[in-house]
Order: sequence, then structure tokens, then C-alpha cells
Amino acid sequence: MSIIMCGRGSEARRLRDEPLVVPGDVLSAVEKLGLEIIREDGDEITCRCPAHEARLNKPDRNPSFSINSDTGLFLCWSCGYAGAFVHLARDMLAVDLDMATAWVRAQGTIGATIRMLERAGLPKEPVLRPISRASLALCTAAPERELRRRGINPDIAADYRVMWDPATDSWVLPMWDPDSTALIGWQEKRGSRVRNYPKGLAKRNETLFGVHLPPPPGPLVVVESPLDAAIVGEVAPGAVATWGSKISDTHIDLIADRATGEVITMLDNDEAGWQATSSLIRGLRGRVPLIRTVTWSGLPRGTDPGGYTHRGTGYLFPLDELAELITEAIPSYLIR
Repeated sequence: MSIIMCGRGSEARRLRDEPLVVPGDVLSAVEKLGLEIIREDGDEITCRCPAHEARLNKPDRNPSFSINSDTGLFLCWSCGYAGAFVHLARDMLAVDLDMATAWVRAQGTIGATIRMLERAGLPKEPVLRPISRASLALCTAAPERELRRRGINPDIAADYRVMWDPATDSWVLPMWDPDSTALIGWQEKRGSRVRNYPKGLAKRNETLFGVHLPPPPGPLVVVESPLDAAIVGEVAPGAVATWGSKISDTHIDLIADRATGEVITMLDNDEAGWQATSSLIRGLRGRVPLIRTVTWSGLPRGTDPGGYTHRGTGYLFPLDELAELITEAIPSYLIR
């Protein structure tokens, strides 16, 4: 991260002369930038200073970095790092000022509205669910090296609208409204860390990953992880993911509505995956012609469509093996 001093000299004069570009919800924008928030006091947000290491060669052990939630102006009283919110975004995202300004403008007011409703003791539902696609303006197509590492075909990734956040090296997986295909949120995944945005509004229980694709003419394969859906989608077009092992009634309804024939469950080979498989089978029984399940017979615990790890070495399924696993799925009534 390149840290500069934004609050003195000619830079300070420019800040004074130009209108400030401020996020609609400063607190949520601060969280998205990855700053550690210590406390909120009125219109001041106190965080650990992100510039201490670069400027003083030591961590900020006594936080004195303050951001005004109305103006977006920030100042570290200890190291002097200061400026407007666009400068903080520029430094944290490692982009130029124009890109940082676009990112700041894209930050909406949803999080602030939720907090206001919660303080008033009012339900959150009146908040408008669709959000601007500009929220993902700084995301790019996933790098080919990352797609290769996961065994995902770039064309299939594009079909599923898999994206990448270069600022955080994270996968970005959009959530679409099943009826209108409006953007209602997204999931960011980096390693084992998964976060859903906007916080408190991302309705992963109300949609499926891949719901924007046409229903498949053949079997509908259901997996847990969105990235697994993109992997399986090359051999089973139209595969969908449930965003994890928590199965909702809406998930079951959407799967039943999309299935033109049989449904094949291909959830992870672990306890949570098998519990979710049981929930799917119970919910779909009588609503689709046939339910079959990939049993992962003979494969290690923890295996999923993305492969498995054996003696410290990762293994990706070749497409023919992946197709064979699906073909050999057994009728759910044979599972005990």
C-alpha cells in the first residue's frame, strides 16, 4: 500500500477548494476497506491507522486515527496521515485517484439505513432490495491463473458471471433476484474467508448461484459452493449452488421449479454436506421425478466438486472423472 500525506500544503488547499466525494455510508465503506474499527463516537469513527507501519515503522498500538462519518475526512493524530476519503480509498485499494473516486461514489446508503432502522426498532424489510451494479464497478474478470488453479473454464466462469476484486485478491460472486435478475448482493471469497455484502441485506437464502441461467434440459446438479457450480457447469450445464450447507425452503422451491427432470445432489462429503443433502431430499421428494445423490464412495472426507487433498497434495477432478461421478449418482431412496 502506497501511503502519502494528503492533508498539508498544496494537497490541503486542493481539498479545501474542491467538493468532497463522500460515501453514502462511510462506516460500511470503512469496513469494506478492511480497516479495524475500534469505536464510534458521534460522527467520529476511530480505527487503527493503516499508515503507521509505512510512516513510523511500527504498528498503531494506541489508535488515534479518526474518520468523520459526515465529511469522510480522516486524520491520524500520531503519524499525521490525513486527507479526504477518496485518498484513503486510493491507498487502501492501491488504485489511482479516478478509480478510487468511482469506488467511493458507488458506495450506497444501505448499511446506514439498516442501522437507522435497528436503532428505531423498526423492521429492515422496507429497505429496497435491488442494489446498483455500480457496486461492482472495480471488479474484473477472474485471472486465468486463479481459474486454472480451481479447474474452472473461463467461458463457464463468464456464464456464471464470476468476478474478481483485484484490491483484495478475492472472488466476487453476484447474487441475483430469481424473478427480476436484479443484483441483490454478492459474496466475497478469499481462501477460507467468506463474506456476504451488503451486510445484513445479502439474501443468500432467497436465491441460488446460477439462478440467472436457463434451466438445464438434462439433470439439475446442486452443489454447495458457487465456485463448485462453475466447475460442475462444464459437464452439467445449469448447475446451481445453495451458497453453503444451510438449505432454505426457498432454495427447495427454486430447485423444484428449475428442474425439468431429475435432480442430482452433489454437496460436500462432510457432516454439514450430508445434513444438507438430507434436507434437500426431504424437501424435493414428490416434487421432482427423481433425486439422485453423488456419494463420493471411496474418496476422502471433505471431498467436493473442486477435488480433495491427500497427504498434503491437492487433487482436481479431470472433467471425465467429474462426469462419471455425476453419472454414477445413486437414487436417494437407496441412501441410508
